[in-house]
Amino acid sequence: MTVDTLSKQATKSANSKPSYAAALLTSQGQQPETETQAHCLQLIAREAIKERQIMIGFTSNSPLAAGNSSHAQLVERVKTALKNLAANDESPKLDMRVVTQFKQGGMIIEMTTKEAAAFIHSNPGTKDELVRNLDPDATFKERSYPLIVPFTPLESENGWNNGTILSTRWVKPAEKRSSSQKVRASNDHLSQNLKLQT
Repeated sequence: MTVDTLSKQATKSANSKPSYAAALLTSQGQQPETETQAHCLQLIAREAIKERQIMIGFTSNSPLAAGNSSHAQLVERVKTALKNLAANDESPKLDMRVVTQFKQGGMIIEMTTKEAAAFIHSNPGTKDELVRNLDPDATFKERSYPLIVPFTPLESENGWNNGTILSTRWVKPAEKRSSSQKVRASNDHLSQNLKLQT
């Protein structure tokens, strides 16, 4: 089977069944029509899933690492950790939908709602408590968004919160820059999916 044949079959299959992305757009009053729109729908659906995700990193010797515990044990541990989080009147219901375990260590917890994931992401105490409940040696991982930015301003001058830029580096190597250069093009990794103005 060729790539073209598989692509045509996938497109035909995607058009014959309503997808999550199509349902999402339909609920917003939009109708998918073309392949470009179908691709956009896939991107929207993928981003909607990412909004509900929490990433946790483990060391290879963690009791929750792949090979050290079964997937069922991991799911039960996550459910217990979420149930034991301190709740208040403002916190949404913290239920998980699915847990994906990685061979290299770590996992992704997909929450049932983006509000639940946003609540955990935005509350440092809740983040720390979740990690402690799972494994004291685990780390909470922030999703990063790579971006090349010409004429990059300093973080404090652009209105972003401190910590928004996780890492940055010059695109041009230091030995090729002029000593009088005042601006830079940078390859940045951001901690938030920012809506940038063009």
